[in-house]
Amino acid sequence: TTSDNSASKLSTHTPFIRTTTSLLLPLAPQAYPYPIAGLCAEHLSPLLLTYYPPLEGILLSYTNPRLSSTSSSSNTDSSAPVLAVTRDEYATPFLWLTADFDILRPTAGTYLSGTVRVQNPSWLGLVCWNYFNAGIPRRRLPADWQW
Repeated sequence: TTSDNSASKLSTHTPFIRTTTSLLLPLAPQAYPYPIAGLCAEHLSPLLLTYYPPLEGILLSYTNPRLSSTSSSSNTDSSAPVLAVTRDEYATPFLWLTADFDILRPTAGTYLSGTVRVQNPSWLGLVCWNYFNAGIPRRRLPADWQW
């Protein structure tokens, strides 16, 4: 049936992605005693529910933040020393922060799953995945829909 076909398309093509990425971030002096908490509070938490170009998507959440020695380090050995570096004439230390990110990365043809919240002859408003609002103007709705 049509609904079964739509459901299978939804399950096979999802815009949600989980990725592990390292970011080189400056550490503020007040965060020296707790560098992971400081880096998360200053750099990652403000990005939640916004588009972040280095991740190529909307940041939904992050987990397992950890300091890394290099950008591609997946070593979770907490006993290994991690050194901060300074760049050029700046005294601010930079650290690699590696975390697991949940990202919304929709592409053309992505099926949206949502609940209709607003409907009228010129507009259809949805809440998608309980996170985002989506609006569909009349010209993009099927021509045979009646109000």
